[in-house]
Amino acid sequence: MGELVSIIVPVYNNEEYIGKCLTSLICQTYKNIEIIVIDDGSNKSTAKICDKFERYNQCIRVYHKPNGGVSSARNLGLKKSNGCYIAFVDSDDWVEPNFIECLITNMEKKRADLSVINLEYEVLNKKSHKKGEVITTVREVDFVGIWKELLYSTKTGGFLWNKLFKKELITKLLDENLYYSEDFVFTAEYCRGIKKAVISNEILYHYRQNSGNATSDYTYNKRILTLLNSYQRLEKIYAECAPDDLDSVIKNTLKIALNLRSRYKFNKIEDMNSYNFIQKAIYSRIKYVIKSKKVNVKEKVNILFTYSFPQITFKVKNFILGRKI
Repeated sequence: MGELVSIIVPVYNNEEYIGKCLTSLICQTYKNIEIIVIDDGSNKSTAKICDKFERYNQCIRVYHKPNGGVSSARNLGLKKSNGCYIAFVDSDDWVEPNFIECLITNMEKKRADLSVINLEYEVLNKKSHKKGEVITTVREVDFVGIWKELLYSTKTGGFLWNKLFKKELITKLLDENLYYSEDFVFTAEYCRGIKKAVISNEILYHYRQNSGNATSDYTYNKRILTLLNSYQRLEKIYAECAPDDLDSVIKNTLKIALNLRSRYKFNKIEDMNSYNFIQKAIYSRIKYVIKSKKVNVKEKVNILFTYSFPQITFKVKNFILGRKI
C-alpha cells in the first residue's frame, strides 16, 4: 500500500472554498493518506462543513482549537500526524488527483529527502486558461542547488504546499511569532538536513490568489513587521548553508525594510520602536548591498531611489501596479 502520508489543512473561516479543497484530497489516487484538518477558531458554518466531511470520510480527522494563527494550526497538525511523510494544503486551494502520488513516487524513486511539484496561480474572478500539453520532466537537485531553488524559483519557492517532507527530518516546528514568510523559514530549516531534492514540472497544485493578503497592499501593521524578522532568520541560515547566495538574501531583507519604512511613513504611524527597528535594518545593509558585485545596477538604482524618496517611490510603484492608495 505504501507509506502513510499526512496531509495537514489549516482552516479559518473558509466556508466558500473548504469543500472543494477537501473533495480534491479525498479523491487522491494514492490512498494511504490521513487528512488532518485543523479548525483554527473558525465560525460555526465553516466548522460544520469540516465536521460533515469527517463524518463521511474515514481518512479525515478534524481538530477544533481557539484561533492562534496558521502556524499554530500547522504545528498542531504536525503533532497529531502519524505519517512518514508530511504535506501541507491551504484550505482555499485545491489539488489534482495525482498530487500525492506524484510527490511520493518521485521522492522514493529518486531517493530524495524533499519532493516538489509545480503549481498554478488561480486569480480570483479570472478563468484559468488551459495550456497546451507539456512534457513532464523530473529533475534532481543537490544540496547546493536546492537553496537557489528556494530563493529564485517562483515555482519552487519556500512555500509549504507544493512539497512533500519526511517527518523524521523535521527538526523544528513553525515559528508561531512569525506571520509572513514563516513557511520559507520552516522549509529552509528543513533543508539544512537534506542531501537531495526532486522537482517535477507537473502542475498539480492550484493556489488561489487574491488581492486581500497584507503583502500586496499598502497598509502597515505590526504583524507584517515579522516579515523582516523572517528574512533576518533566513540570512543566518543562508550564511551557513549557501553563502554564495547570501548577498541576494541580504538585498531582499533591505528591500523589505525599505518597503516597510515607506508604509510606515505613508500611513503616518507613530511607533518609534518599530521605526527604529526598520531603520537599523536599512542602515546595517545598504552599504553592503550597494557595494556587492552580485547585485545588478538596476536594482541598486531602485534601492537608492527608494531610500532617498520613500513616499514618492511608494506611490509610483502602487500606481504602476494599479493599486489605489
